[in-house]
Amino acid sequence: MVLIFLTTFGAVFVAEIVGDKLLYTTGVLAARYRTAPIMLGMAAAFMAKMGVAVLIGEAISKLPRLLVAAITATSFLGIAFVLWRKSDRPRESKGEHRASKATIVSFAAIFFSE
Repeated sequence: MVLIFLTTFGAVFVAEIVGDKLLYTTGVLAARYRTAPIMLGMAAAFMAKMGVAVLIGEAISKLPRLLVAAITATSFLGIAFVLWRKSDRPRESKGEHRASKATIVSFAAIFFSE
């Protein structure tokens, strides 16, 4: 059972690394942090997002379609507003970051963007 889990996780992890927005996210993270914390955060994020996706998907499938559409629209507009208001200037240089911060940022970037 563990072998099946690890094989499946590995296949999805590799497939996701070479595709879509993850490529850009990892590029930005690599410009600011070291490799090991980024990979640790990414691996944890993929495991967590897959588990959460199954649980939330099951719950959402039982909600009314109109409610799901309203929540989706509100979420989209909220994130658009936050990104619009965010400053474009970096606050710290690459040498000042700790590995724990890099891991947390990598986890959050992957978990919430995927």
